[in-house]
Amino acid sequence: MKKRLVAALFTVFSAIQIINVDSFAIENTGFSIKKEMLPLEEGVSLHDISGKIYFHMENEGSINVSLDKIEPEGVFRFYNANIKNEKSTSDIIYGMILSQCEYLVDSGEYASYYTLNIVSSMDDSSSYSQKIIIKDPDFENISDCEYHFYITMKPSDNSGYKILSSNEFVSEDNIFISEHHIELDYLNLGDLDQNGKIDIKDAIGTLSLYSMSAALLPTDEFTEAQKKAADINRDGKVDITDAMEILKIYSENAAGI
Repeated sequence: MKKRLVAALFTVFSAIQIINVDSFAIENTGFSIKKEMLPLEEGVSLHDISGKIYFHMENEGSINVSLDKIEPEGVFRFYNANIKNEKSTSDIIYGMILSQCEYLVDSGEYASYYTLNIVSSMDDSSSYSQKIIIKDPDFENISDCEYHFYITMKPSDNSGYKILSSNEFVSEDNIFISEHHIELDYLNLGDLDQNGKIDIKDAIGTLSLYSMSAALLPTDEFTEAQKKAADINRDGKVDITDAMEILKIYSENAAGI
């Protein structure tokens, strides 16, 4: 099992290097959760490590996570990775290790911070961003920082996100912990009937919508959500290009490509 999971991680990320792999057991269950640390961008080095970010995928789905560090000298890309969660890999938590931010003693503020972006791979309009500060243990009454993001993917008529809950506290072992439960609502582009798959009916529906629009006929039989889903290339209109792209996806899925 371990070999298959590590091999899958290399395949998905074309990994530069697995920085660290560890595991822990959920209390009172005996169920083992594996934590895979994501690879740093090439050329990026870490100093004074005192923070981590963990991504808990609560259901099936795929996201892109990127992390930039904003410093007085400029913006530096630390991580950029795709995470795909399936039922067979739901026991994996993906993480990032981070160096502390620069603390200014005179002002009591931080001169640097991270910007985290989480984007649904199904719909790039379904995204969430957050500013993150990895506190300096030399100036804060903590030993480490941990940010936990619990991501739920949900198909919806509209793209966006919901913050279900957030919580911050210092643990008994003096670790600052920040927890965020995020729902990413995504429009399943190409899936006009929202049945969870792209098939020939979706291609035919897109052709019908395009033909009616081109002939200046009413398109009231299609909902706004269906019209958004039909515009698979997101160019603001439904035309033959969208229908052909949906048909192509259906053909590839049918062929197992």
